[in-house]
Amino acid sequence: MMDFDPSSVAPPPSLERIAAFETYYDVKLPVTFIDFIGRWNGAKVTNGEIRTPGAAQSIERFLPLLEDISDNSDHAWADITVVIAQIEDRISTDDDDAGLDLIPIAALSAGDFLCLDYTAGHEEKPRIVRWDHEASDDGAPVTTPVAETFEALLSL
Repeated sequence: MMDFDPSSVAPPPSLERIAAFETYYDVKLPVTFIDFIGRWNGAKVTNGEIRTPGAAQSIERFLPLLEDISDNSDHAWADITVVIAQIEDRISTDDDDAGLDLIPIAALSAGDFLCLDYTAGHEEKPRIVRWDHEASDDGAPVTTPVAETFEALLSL
């Protein structure tokens, strides 16, 4: 079970903010993830590690979904939408697609991210993958499965 630093938590996003995010990126966030950011939005992880073939990485923090990034400078750099803007070309597989197949939700050590994976077969129930920033190129993200659900991730 993961533990979180309560002093690192940002205010929770409103239901309107969540709905706007889902509409803009053409995704439906898992209910358990929405519940999680209602309590632990942007929380630093004090004891989280994931293991995938050939890699073990610390989970540094979950990315917050902020109401307004200009109102919260302590968390603004890690806001999900800010991170997406920085790496969008490398997490997107189709330039013509209106939404995204990968939504970053947590920063890992060494510059990688945990993502909700909405690729084919996972549109309704996204799995959790590790996005490899070094191996990914524009339009060609490289991921490794981590957990079948957000709930399973939290119990690692």
